[in-house]
Amino acid sequence: MKEKWEGSCFGIETAIIQNKRRVLGYNKDFYFLNNPRADSKLLNIINYYQLTQYLKAFSPTIKTQKNSKSTSLKTFLESFVSQAKLDQEKESLSIFDYYYIDDNKENTGHAVILCGYEYGDFDRDGKKEHRLKIYDCNNRSGYYYMYVSDDYTSFTYTNDAIRDGIRLENCYTQLDYVSGNDISTKDYYNLGLTVDDLILTPTPIPGIDHMVGSAGTTIPSNAITLHVYADKPFTMMNANGQTLIYKDNTFTGTMKVYDYRMVGSQNTEIYITVDPSDSFSVSDIKDRFYLGAEIDGHYYAAKSDGAKSVTLSKTKGVELKGSNLFTFEVTRGTDLENSDLISISGTAEADVCLNSDNDKVQFTSDKNCSDLKVETYKDTDKKEQSIQQKTNSVTFTDNQDNTINIDTKPVKKNINSCQISFELVRKYIYDGKEKKPEVIVKDESSQKLTLSKDYKISYSDNIDAGEGNVTITGLGNYEGQVEKHFSIEKAEQNFELKKQKYDLYVGDTETIRLENAIGKVEFSSKDPEIVSVDSDKGNIKGLREGRTVIYITADGSDENGKQNYKSCQKEIEVIVKEKPSDSGSKGENIPTDKDKENVLPSQPPYYRYNYIKYTYYYIRLYAPTIKKVQSKKKGQLRVKWSKRAQVDGYQIQCSTKKNFKKNKKTVLIKKNVTSAQIKKLKRKKRYYVRIRSYKQFFFNRYYSKWSKVKTINKIK
Repeated sequence: MKEKWEGSCFGIETAIIQNKRRVLGYNKDFYFLNNPRADSKLLNIINYYQLTQYLKAFSPTIKTQKNSKSTSLKTFLESFVSQAKLDQEKESLSIFDYYYIDDNKENTGHAVILCGYEYGDFDRDGKKEHRLKIYDCNNRSGYYYMYVSDDYTSFTYTNDAIRDGIRLENCYTQLDYVSGNDISTKDYYNLGLTVDDLILTPTPIPGIDHMVGSAGTTIPSNAITLHVYADKPFTMMNANGQTLIYKDNTFTGTMKVYDYRMVGSQNTEIYITVDPSDSFSVSDIKDRFYLGAEIDGHYYAAKSDGAKSVTLSKTKGVELKGSNLFTFEVTRGTDLENSDLISISGTAEADVCLNSDNDKVQFTSDKNCSDLKVETYKDTDKKEQSIQQKTNSVTFTDNQDNTINIDTKPVKKNINSCQISFELVRKYIYDGKEKKPEVIVKDESSQKLTLSKDYKISYSDNIDAGEGNVTITGLGNYEGQVEKHFSIEKAEQNFELKKQKYDLYVGDTETIRLENAIGKVEFSSKDPEIVSVDSDKGNIKGLREGRTVIYITADGSDENGKQNYKSCQKEIEVIVKEKPSDSGSKGENIPTDKDKENVLPSQPPYYRYNYIKYTYYYIRLYAPTIKKVQSKKKGQLRVKWSKRAQVDGYQIQCSTKKNFKKNKKTVLIKKNVTSAQIKKLKRKKRYYVRIRSYKQFFFNRYYSKWSKVKTINKIK
């Protein structure tokens, strides 16, 4: 046995293959074990396999030594390539051992895993080669490759364990490999272990469809493996809406899971084999989280501490959503010539996205990000670059000199991609003033944008009834314009009618009068054979006895034709009667004094005697309208009124009582007079004044109804 421990590569690689073969498969992107320092049983297993090498308790499948008459290099390479092809066919793994002269001129060695095979013109020089994919447990950034010539006479290979600039083909002393079949069948490898010896196993829940292991033991050739770090439970959804729920080391849900591997009891690292999908997303993330997956031949990954959700999507790329400050690292495979993989990390306070569009890879965020660091990979070549300034966009494109161009110029987002709404506290109704509804603008993550910083607004057509316009123009990190509309409703109108009913005799005419009508006014008769009406003036005429309705409509338009008020329609009842003509002696059918004082204003009677026909007929009387009442002289007031036709005079009453029952003074005025001076009134008193017209017939006087009462507050 060796006196000192010189590494555990052989033990680690053998433990991976022997104990994890069932779940690793072939051409996988990861190989892992629990932490040996935290797992004494695993450490003992690794030590055992390592000791089989040091004690020479194992024999390689085939080996070759430089400057030796043993198996030639060509024979070894033919066998090694054949093994790689066989492994690929059977989805198996083998161990590759090599020994070389190190920097101290000592003979040393290393063990790695043979895990892939390709054949083609990889250097594009017209010569085809065999390319063998190598996994090294010491390498966390990618894979190594051995290139074997088409005639098996030479090879090229190097990795970080070999001296800088020195390739294995120039310094090796021995090459050998142990096939997966030998590892499976040799007694000294078979410890009777199961997967449970090295892996944390979730507890299955009986009766749950498609839970872990329910998809069957046969893994489809197109299955992919999800890589997850999670401190807390999570729910994942694929593009088909199927879910995978992880909680308390248990998987449930509707997503088919063919296999799983869990490493560590804290900060658990989980590998889950599932059907391929165009997207995988996890929402309601708690604390730190990592998700990686192969989608359509490219690797996608997102890591964050503080983001709310993560999405890996064939069309949308890698997305992290968050509203508060969070750290991130997003990674995506590319179609660029000069880079296979691009990763960018930093600090953000809004959503971030990394996506590829054939000839470029674009990183964007809703807000500027800080502490940005870029990593680009081409095969095993890795390049890093820090971005000093804050930016919301980084664009990666190919340069002609086989390098990557990195453009950090901020990209403005179109304001049209935002959510725009109005905060309407009430309906807008026309009142002749400008209407300016408050505008709310939110980004795609529903974060409210700032007026005058992210956008500005302007209004048009926001006074008259109809559709008002708001124009939102992007500022700062936003560009473009969006036009939104809101409604201004027509105002109500309610014109007033001077009279609600008209009584006519056949042949009589009247004019319908109204106030506060807005717009063009039109009149129409429900029954034109009873009452005719001018459509624009409102003059009505009784044509025959009957009852009908006149419709009055104001359309609400102004002098410029703008329709800011609603149309309003009212109706007035009109009753038409035949004029009475009764034969008889003088004085017959003359009303009493009581009748004289209480007749309607529209039908005040005056009976005139026709000496030829010996009949009486009606004459209608109307009350005058008082125009003005004033007191300029002591104890006097002057009354002015409108003149009435077919009257014989006027009667004026003044009283200090509104009901005219006390302190009343009455005077008669001739018919051709329209003003009068009333004297001998009490000074400093309030007086009420009214007037009526009268007609004299023989010894009787017939009056109209009293006018409206006018008040004078104080007699001089």
